[in-house]
Amino acid sequence: RAEAALAFEAALRLTPKYSEAHFNLGVIRARRGAFSAAAVHFQEVTQQDVNDAVAFFWRGVVHERLNEPAKAIVAYQRTLHIDEAYLDARNNLAWLLATHPSVEERERPLALKEVMNAFGFLTAGTPAMLIDTQAAALAAQGHFDDACVVLAELIEAARSQAWDPTILRDLEHRFALYARHEPYREPVNAPTEGAPAPFQGLLRSTLLDEH
Repeated sequence: RAEAALAFEAALRLTPKYSEAHFNLGVIRARRGAFSAAAVHFQEVTQQDVNDAVAFFWRGVVHERLNEPAKAIVAYQRTLHIDEAYLDARNNLAWLLATHPSVEERERPLALKEVMNAFGFLTAGTPAMLIDTQAAALAAQGHFDDACVVLAELIEAARSQAWDPTILRDLEHRFALYARHEPYREPVNAPTEGAPAPFQGLLRSTLLDEH
């Protein structure tokens, strides 16, 4: 990746508006935890192509990591305006609306709406990340018993399939909150630049590890 970054930087010195180089550097820097730098690259890409759904999605991801939920929400909404079937964007938007402390309570119901919309685009089984988000969205509206039912099935699958213990602990923590009739709220501390941190919702989008 270091060699790739150097190659893309060299390309930008020759052609400062080279969109592909900006996009790839954005991905590389996001993976390294340089979220502010990554945001600049993705902004350049979306300024050049206002219909680049993937770049808008990445803008949402890095704004989340920078603890800028309002900007992340706008980026995810723009992604969905371009591609309404973009599951990762819809899931991340719903998670933010349901769990971020800064979201106004009157906006919380939109989270469950986004989850239900996501179900409409599924062509196979339901991803675990979406089930986790559905439970959080139900709890955000005070439907704690329903949230427990949804999450209990996911926890059972996690135990039977020997998922990562960290993921299981997070699920069990959220289940305990819902059982006490408390919603889950994301920690608001922004990760340190240069030290990439995992998503707090560990079953959410894995693009930072896959692409």
